[in-house]
Amino acid sequence: MTIDVRRVITGHDAQGKAIVVSDGPATAVRTNPLRPGWQSTEVWRTTESPARIGLLLEPDPTAGSHRIMPDPQGTIVRVAFFEPESDALRNIDPDTSRKIFSAMGNSQASTYDTGGVIR
Repeated sequence: MTIDVRRVITGHDAQGKAIVVSDGPATAVRTNPLRPGWQSTEVWRTTESPARIGLLLEPDPTAGSHRIMPDPQGTIVRVAFFEPESDALRNIDPDTSRKIFSAMGNSQASTYDTGGVIR
């Protein structure tokens, strides 16, 4: 199942009037075959704070590799969808848990250990 996420980007014209720069589906959609029913859609990403605004001149900030954590001083606006947890997911082993998180962009994010103990 894919969940469509609409992204509307606004800006200003030369006279300072608010305008719609882009209106369409968010393109940074990721799924994981190791985690059926999971979808992550990045809507926007910044690399610093305060964020520079230059929407008409910059490439799509969500393009490129997927990662769970933002850059230092950056942000990620993301819509995450999780289907209800299955028995198979509830009973995975620690190695599979690490593989799932690795495929999502951060192998260090899994803290699951044998017996559900958090390391």
